Amino acid sequence: GSGDKLVKIWDVEAGTEVTTLSGHGAKVWSILFSPDGKRVISGSFDKLNVVWDVETGAEVCTLKELREHPIAFSPDGKRVVGTQGHGHVTEGRKAMATCDVETGEMVYNSEGSADVSSVAFSSDGKRVVSGAKNKLVKIWNA
Repeated sequence: GSGDKLVKIWDVEAGTEVTTLSGHGAKVWSILFSPDGKRVISGSFDKLNVVWDVETGAEVCTLKELREHPIAFSPDGKRVVGTQGHGHVTEGRKAMATCDVETGEMVYNSEGSADVSSVAFSSDGKRVVSGAKNKLVKIWNA
């Protein structure tokens, strides 16, 4: 990610740029490859998380309700988990959300901890763990 609002994918061995992905309206803050390497999710200060197809450079879906970080792909690459706002349950919003990257469908969990700073799926994709600044670690059904 970068301050120029772009996501660049590089061939590490050749040291060359493979493609540039554009579509964010603000600094790109976080980037994560899916486990199979076919997709990338980029989070930006424009409050959008964009899932991209690495091969074509096409936008697969845009997640408008998740923070730019923390965010994680499921082991099969079909879902992402993240937090809303600052991980707080406020203003009718629920702290944790899982999203199907194909359909954009969001599933919310309102029992989130304040200030979630990390999230991860279990290796079988059935659970999500969240860690928060208030020293709480929670395990959720995905």
